[in-house]
Amino acid sequence: MVWACGSCKLIAPFIKKSVNDNSDVVMLKVNVDECEEAAIQYNIPCPHLSL
Repeated sequence: MVWACGSCKLIAPFIKKSVNDNSDVVMLKVNVDECEEAAIQYNIPCPHLSL
C-alpha cells in the first residue's frame, strides 16, 4: 500500500537527500494510521515532521 499525505510527498525528496548527505542522522517514516500505538506513545500528530 502506498501512503503519504500531500505534505509528506512534497518534502520526501528533501528528506531522502538529507539522509544521503548525513549518514549519522536517523530518519523514520511512521504511518500513524497503521501504527497508532507508536503515534500515541511518541505524540506524533499527522501531518508532522520532528527534527
